[in-house]
Amino acid sequence: MAIDVQSQYFHNCKDLSSVTTENIRTRQVRRSGQDALQDVKETSELIEAWGTEPEQLTQLPAEQRLELAQKLAGKDKLKKLARMLGRFRLMAIHSQKSTINHGLDEVYDMETGSDLEKVLPSELVNLCHPVLKKQFQRKLTEGQLLQYNLRGRENAGKGPIVCCVDSSGSMEGDRELWAKAVALALLEIAQMQKRAFAVIFFGAEDDPLEIIEVHKGEQNILDKVIQIAEYFLNGGTDFETPLNAAIELIEKTEFRKADIVFVTDGYCGVSDEWLEDFLGRKAEKDVRVHSVLVEMVQSNETVDSFSDQVSTVMDLTVDSAVEIIQGV
Repeated sequence: MAIDVQSQYFHNCKDLSSVTTENIRTRQVRRSGQDALQDVKETSELIEAWGTEPEQLTQLPAEQRLELAQKLAGKDKLKKLARMLGRFRLMAIHSQKSTINHGLDEVYDMETGSDLEKVLPSELVNLCHPVLKKQFQRKLTEGQLLQYNLRGRENAGKGPIVCCVDSSGSMEGDRELWAKAVALALLEIAQMQKRAFAVIFFGAEDDPLEIIEVHKGEQNILDKVIQIAEYFLNGGTDFETPLNAAIELIEKTEFRKADIVFVTDGYCGVSDEWLEDFLGRKAEKDVRVHSVLVEMVQSNETVDSFSDQVSTVMDLTVDSAVEIIQGV
């Protein structure tokens, strides 16, 4: 009898061990599946945050899709940038649409029509007169009411954008991600408004420039977006070389009358000869430079000398980024 009990005990333990092992395997499979789904979700959010429509990804060859997914899912910096950029893009697009929609408020002529929001007060007064009211209704029907002719103070079709981004060692970390989020949000606006866009990453005088151009109306720009997100030089700082490159780029037909956005966190001197030459070329090409000093307490005399507008950003926030984007 004792032998039977012992045998049954070992049999039950074996069954229990089998069940436990099976449960562990099931949980492992489930966890692997959940991890895979999470990776897919993060990759999709990353691609969507960078302004690339999900259906465009399906047009890529299978090998390229797999390579892209592995690249995006495996880098924490890109994930952090995606989360930051997602908020930047929404605010930037909203601010641009608001600027365009509410910019049409400058009166420059009179015309006839039937838009009650634009009709002159002298016409609206007739609604209070029992006889002239019928005349008002007739003119409204025929589109003959005197009304304001409005045009926008903001031009929805602005020129190209050239964004110079400091890639020196002091920009590493949140400053780097914030600057790239601003650059990619500007790229989104350029795409939306059919404007050419270029980003110039710069470091020390002897460091090579990284220039990435996105042409007006260009499609399938995901590779260039990834290139912008990944590049970081970690070098020194030189202002003359990237600004010379920006002017040379603007001399191309496609980038004529471009705005330059110059993002830096550091101080760098420039020669008097260079400054005189740059200001002359800048005036000749009708170029505006909007510089952004990232986390600088005081203004920078060098940056002031070649800029039309300087923003000092103490907090790397969406609000501060939107103020910059609205000015371009």
